[in-house]
Amino acid sequence: MASVRSAPRPRGWTVSLSIVAAICLLAATGVTGATSVEHRVTWSASDIRIEDGVVRIDGSRPVGLQGRPDLPLQSAQWVIPAGMRVSDVTVVAEGWTDLGSAEDLRIVPALIDGEGNELAEGQPEHRLVWGESDQTFPPVAGELAGTGMLRGWSIAGVDLFPVRVNAEGRLQLMRAARVKLDLEVDPASNTQVRRRVDWPGVRDADAAMVSGVVRNPREVELHAPPRGLDPSIAAVDFSVLQ
Repeated sequence: MASVRSAPRPRGWTVSLSIVAAICLLAATGVTGATSVEHRVTWSASDIRIEDGVVRIDGSRPVGLQGRPDLPLQSAQWVIPAGMRVSDVTVVAEGWTDLGSAEDLRIVPALIDGEGNELAEGQPEHRLVWGESDQTFPPVAGELAGTGMLRGWSIAGVDLFPVRVNAEGRLQLMRAARVKLDLEVDPASNTQVRRRVDWPGVRDADAAMVSGVVRNPREVELHAPPRGLDPSIAAVDFSVLQ
């Protein structure tokens, strides 16, 4: 197992240095408090596949609510400034394209165990009332999935619902969605600042991975975490575990 040993530093500096690092990181990206950013996602009829009453879009997964039409949910991720998190998200649909009647769509069946008992859906509680009589399903264009970390980058996740069945029973495709992310300083950001050895090629590989996941790859370098220690000055000890 390898461990990294850096030069000793005076006691009592650990918290102070992490706070300074977080403040410097936010200042470097031009973010000093609550702010918001907007993104846009588009779809066309050619993105839709309907097979055996199941509606799908490449890269989507089923919404999966029992007793409701089998429609797609598309997860979207964006890189956000380091040290920030999403406090709220607003998804506004910019027009809908009619795809015809939803009468023949597959309805998601209830999950039954070996004894014939209906199993819990495993869905967020607020979704369980979606699609009740005379209600558009899903009733929202999107919602916040959360904020997480990927290889040191802060990532915002949003669940988008590009296909719906309206109250008149018509299947509709959202032509575009405007996604507004409200950001705030993450109080846990101090504990997320880490000093690691900046091994050659690792940072570039991490950036490439993040770029392949998010919808704003051009901002990956802008919001990159701070660099680690230069390996030429970092002392590394190796020991073999028996």
